[in-house]
Amino acid sequence: MTTADIIPNKRQYHYYLNYLGEHGLSAKTIVIEENYISKDFLHDHATYYVLCFQDYKKVCKRVHFFAEAFDEQTLNANLLTSEEIPFWESYLGFTVVRPIPYTVIGYTVLRTYTEADADGQRNYWGLRKYKVHFFGRELVLKSLAFQEQDSVLAACATSAIWFTLNKASIDFSTILKVPSEITKDAAKLQTDGNRLFPNKGLTLPQISQAIHISGLAPEVRTATEEKKDALGDDTLYVKSEFVRKIVNAYAPIGIPIIMGIKVPMYDNSTGNSFYGFHAVSILGHKVGSENAPFAWKSDNITKLYIHDDQHGPFARVRFLEDGELQTPWTDIHPEQLPSYITSLVIPVYPKIRITYEDIESLVIGVYYILIAAFGENLEQQWDIQIKYSEDYKKEILVSSLEDADKLSIISSSMPKYIWISTLYSGENKVMEIIFDATGVKNAMIGLRLNTFLDEDVKAYIKEFIVNHTDDLKSLFGASGIKYIDFLIDNL
Repeated sequence: MTTADIIPNKRQYHYYLNYLGEHGLSAKTIVIEENYISKDFLHDHATYYVLCFQDYKKVCKRVHFFAEAFDEQTLNANLLTSEEIPFWESYLGFTVVRPIPYTVIGYTVLRTYTEADADGQRNYWGLRKYKVHFFGRELVLKSLAFQEQDSVLAACATSAIWFTLNKASIDFSTILKVPSEITKDAAKLQTDGNRLFPNKGLTLPQISQAIHISGLAPEVRTATEEKKDALGDDTLYVKSEFVRKIVNAYAPIGIPIIMGIKVPMYDNSTGNSFYGFHAVSILGHKVGSENAPFAWKSDNITKLYIHDDQHGPFARVRFLEDGELQTPWTDIHPEQLPSYITSLVIPVYPKIRITYEDIESLVIGVYYILIAAFGENLEQQWDIQIKYSEDYKKEILVSSLEDADKLSIISSSMPKYIWISTLYSGENKVMEIIFDATGVKNAMIGLRLNTFLDEDVKAYIKEFIVNHTDDLKSLFGASGIKYIDFLIDNL
């Protein structure tokens, strides 16, 4: 068991104080549910703890948080009321306390911050609905489950995978397993001969293996840039611009993205700083209140929201210099050293075969056509996202397109997943190009082009492309002439 004097030394304890405190969710009341059976812990208990000499109990406690202050008499009265009353709107969520040494924070579901504040709009795209049964009352929270890494049965990467699968299991009918099962799946690529439990960490191929076995396809992006880190050592990193693009692009399908980071650590006994590798799950981002004057809409992203099993749920991460982040690890380090982005693992549905980079290369071709037609000073801001085609059709119904165009789009047959590349000039939508996300990379995957332009402007662009076909087709690779014909036919 973990004694009370140990808890204040945990990073998660301090994170919870802040997240649930007056500057966070402002929890006013705590209700403790004794003798709670957690399905997740029960499985891990049977896998490992039941075989220990020491008698580890299988029964947990569940701690509930409320934004409203009340006493036991008020709670009992509200529990006996069958009517829906405002009291229950103050429910903030719960955390399970496990009866094991040190890593006590089990299955946790907490409310997020509000979606808007003074400096931008928060987009928590990696959430799902949870039904919480509170003494006979069913409450619903939109959140993403969290738990602290049990260092015996899981690594930080295991926790990151578990966070991701918690969402994907709802939308994609994938298999949600407990951390010990995820570790076993990952260990099918174990090559160093080490024992599985206790687990000391997962490699990038093992992370991908566990995701693949769950029923998703992992897209891996590794560091390609190099510079000196804050301690003067060489480090590889992923460019911040690319991370923003990936987060923005895959956010609409709602599967949390696993991010590998190099985090600053501090040895209190020696006073030395060093870096260690860690994995977290990205499940949201914040868009700044002002549009950045760049070529990509994703450049407006200022923060990420992550689940970090070593700190807490919905932790805020801010972009610093290229490839650098201000993470909770930065905040607790004596010298506030930055963290570095080392990799991304993007879990997608297996039928999604076209990547973000495939679409970006095509968009860049259109970008240069417009520059050639209108000159270098043309203002262009592109937004590339993958979406469910049904969600796109719902958006079309409230767009400024003519009714005939709306009917044409919503009645057309489309694949389940589509890439949408939208061109903006300032706040105005200029055009959007729809691509098949399930197609073949080297084929012509364009489905439709919608424009929000005057007819004379459309005619000018079309004429320019017709007159310069031989020069422009090389912008689109092997299927260049097919893409040129696609643009001409749809303008």
